[in-house]
Amino acid sequence: MKRTGLSVIAIAIALTTSLSLLAACDKAEGPLPKVSTAEQPAPQMEVKQDGANGAANSTTAPSQSERESTLQMARQEIDQLTAQVEALKVKAQDASVALKEKLASDIRGFEPDLKEVETKFNALKVAGANAWQDMKTAFTASIDKLKASVEKSSQKSSATGSSY
Repeated sequence: MKRTGLSVIAIAIALTTSLSLLAACDKAEGPLPKVSTAEQPAPQMEVKQDGANGAANSTTAPSQSERESTLQMARQEIDQLTAQVEALKVKAQDASVALKEKLASDIRGFEPDLKEVETKFNALKVAGANAWQDMKTAFTASIDKLKASVEKSSQKSSATGSSY
C-alpha cells in the first residue's frame, strides 16, 4: 500500500497521540483545573425576584476565569476524543476483517456523538449566566457518554488484538 507523505504524517500524529493517551490511562483522576496564585473574586450571586410572591431566587454565576478554565478543559477533552477516534480509524485500516468491521461500526456511531458534543460546546461558549450551569451539565453528560464509549472501544480493540 503506497502512502503519501500527508497520510504518513497523519498516521504518525494519531499514533503519537494514542500512545500518549494510553500512557496516561492508568491514572484514575481527571484533569485538574488550573489554579493561579492571584486571589480571585468570589462568584457573584445573581438574585431574581419572583413576580408572584416577591421571593428571591439566587443562582451562582460562574466567574469569568472559571468559565474560561471550563471551556479550555472542555476543548481539550473534545480534541483528545477526536484524536482517539482518529487513532481507531488508523487501527481499523490494519486490522483483521472482523475487527475492521467492528471498529468501523463503532466509529460511525462516534461521529454523530462528536458533532453533538461540538454543538453543545459551541452553545456553552455563548450561554448566558442564567443558562450556564444547565448547559455545562448537558455538555458534561454528553462528553462523559462519548468518552466512555470511545475508551471501551479502544480497550476492546487493544485487548483482543486482531480479533474482537
